[in-house]
Amino acid sequence: MVTLARSLCEDIEFSPEDAGRTEPDFLYEVLDTAIAAGATTLNIPDTVGYLTPEEFGAMIAGIVKNVKGVDNVTISVHCHNDLGLASANALAGIRNGARQAEVTINGHWRARRQHLARRSGDGATHPRAAVRLAHRHRHYAAHPRQPLGQPAYRHGGAAE
Repeated sequence: MVTLARSLCEDIEFSPEDAGRTEPDFLYEVLDTAIAAGATTLNIPDTVGYLTPEEFGAMIAGIVKNVKGVDNVTISVHCHNDLGLASANALAGIRNGARQAEVTINGHWRARRQHLARRSGDGATHPRAAVRLAHRHRHYAAHPRQPLGQPAYRHGGAAE
């Protein structure tokens, strides 16, 4: 399909659906093939909005390092906001080699409605809760002043 599209126009964007949950080596192989077939932009999505900024940035860095011909195409990012991390993930992608970000202005209508209902001067807590739930296999700080990466709870009770 990329070859056919390239025969019809010059600017071809290829997007591997659900790149964030794809095995890296397979993702690199697919992107190598897309470039060889004529893709000029690689649009890398976090389709289900699941990745953390560190994970998304590392994925983009891995693409920059491992995909043949990547210097001749534009890397674009497309981050969904299911866990409230779309902006942070887009910025992490740019820091790690993306040159384009596909974003929304003011978010989806439901996001705007939730923002208007939110208490003034306080950040949203539901995205943080969603991240913790989705990544519950990891340790997250129980308190904002507790460093990340340390267990929130230890056997026998709360961490001191």
